[in-house]
Amino acid sequence: MVIVSCTNMKKWREQGMRKAAVWIGMVMVMLLSACSAELPKLSADSFSFSVIDPETEISAGEEVGFTAQLSNLSDHDVVLSHGDPLLVLYLCSAEDEAEEGVGAVLAQTAMKAHEQIDKETFIRVEEAGDYRLRAYCAFSIGGEEYRYECEDIPIKVTDAKSAE
Repeated sequence: MVIVSCTNMKKWREQGMRKAAVWIGMVMVMLLSACSAELPKLSADSFSFSVIDPETEISAGEEVGFTAQLSNLSDHDVVLSHGDPLLVLYLCSAEDEAEEGVGAVLAQTAMKAHEQIDKETFIRVEEAGDYRLRAYCAFSIGGEEYRYECEDIPIKVTDAKSAE
């Protein structure tokens, strides 16, 4: 039978507390060093945004795909914080004011250096007329806000009967 004196138990407890304090201290130092890592130096020129070869004349009732593309031109991998969706593409009447929505959902998208993100949106217009294709994206990186818009692209929708 082993009998442990109260003095020895007190020493073990103190040593255990010291070890725990050392471990907690090491974890805190690792977390602080990870959090203080410097964010990459980015500017508005670090990204480009465009609509890829849009069709500018379509027939009423025809479904057409339009593609928006965001490119990371920097040498850094980044995480974009943004509303959902990241890339917005829509068609409106030529007379309508632009509608800007704010994504109700906060999302994050990882983007590698020199990577491109494409979004294809399919649109069907039933009435002939003049329309505008609008495209934009907005996101933040480390609290820095970025917003990119394309010039409105005029889209002519012709009557399906006249196209035949």
